[in-house]
Amino acid sequence: YVKGTVDLSVNDGDASAKTWRFTPSNTSEIYLLEGSKLILGEASAKNFNVAAIYIAEGATLQSDYSLWANNSTKIYNHGNIIVESFKPNTSSFLYNVGTMTAGSVTAESNPTRIVNDGTINCESVTVKAGAVQNNDQWNVSGTTFITSENSGWVNNGHWTTYDYAYIGGSWNVINNCFLEVTNDFEMNISSAKGAFKIDGGGGVLTKNFYGGRDSSTDKVSGPF
Repeated sequence: YVKGTVDLSVNDGDASAKTWRFTPSNTSEIYLLEGSKLILGEASAKNFNVAAIYIAEGATLQSDYSLWANNSTKIYNHGNIIVESFKPNTSSFLYNVGTMTAGSVTAESNPTRIVNDGTINCESVTVKAGAVQNNDQWNVSGTTFITSENSGWVNNGHWTTYDYAYIGGSWNVINNCFLEVTNDFEMNISSAKGAFKIDGGGGVLTKNFYGGRDSSTDKVSGPF
């Protein structure tokens, strides 16, 4: 149990460090109680690997560096997560009911799941594998990038982003509510099974739409 402020960022080591200050076993369950704050340094944030961490309302998990949710780490946030970036991998899981603030958020492993029932504010989102589901408010100041043949992106809430790029062939890219793209929406579906699905009650508002474009490679192709 974490009470008060626990700052483990001092003398923690960089990302290549062989030892770090936050070293619970990977079977541990960590509880951040209301009003508490856990601050991790670079090495501890990169090697974050516990069975589960529960962040109570009013509690904060914070790092000036990238927070990696390694292996089967489960994060249940009812408070605040403030990190430079968030990188779940393998079978890790984030369930957010509170507020998360990050530079980038990535999902790159098929078993990875991110579910948002609160508010997430970040600079970019990249979904290369796994699944992301938004049921409330997700604000992206830069680019939302969905790629690969099996990425899952489901929006049941309000997703706001500067650019939105769907480059891939997944059938699990689904907008059930409101997607707002304040600049460019580009879509290049690379397989016959791929689709961008919009529920009857959903909608997309964008400044510009480019079908068949992939600005990451400067190519225009299809099928669209």
